[in-house]
Amino acid sequence: MTLERRKHERAPVRTNNVAMITTSPPSLSDWSLFSVGIYDISEGGFGFCYSGSKKSTDKPLTLSIFDEETLVRGLPIEIKTDTLVYNEDKIFIRRCGVEFRDLTDGQRQMLQQFMMEC
Repeated sequence: MTLERRKHERAPVRTNNVAMITTSPPSLSDWSLFSVGIYDISEGGFGFCYSGSKKSTDKPLTLSIFDEETLVRGLPIEIKTDTLVYNEDKIFIRRCGVEFRDLTDGQRQMLQQFMMEC
């Protein structure tokens, strides 16, 4: 039995979007990841799939979300789950769950605007 840790109900995302996760501050030599799209989101976190290998770092991580209308930049996050869902012929698809950490009022407002648009 899995213990549910979410405090906010997640809603599906209907718009085309791309998420980018980088270390904070961003550095080309550090960790970065582009997702294939966010599949659900709430005020507490989001879920997405990506292609590639699992990455790890001790540095803080931030999220930027891009879609047709909105850019949400620099949201502090913590990765909670990262699991392999497909692995064949050197193609790796992973599913990742992320929690937002210590959002400012401005960041929370940007996130709420993004959620209303999607």
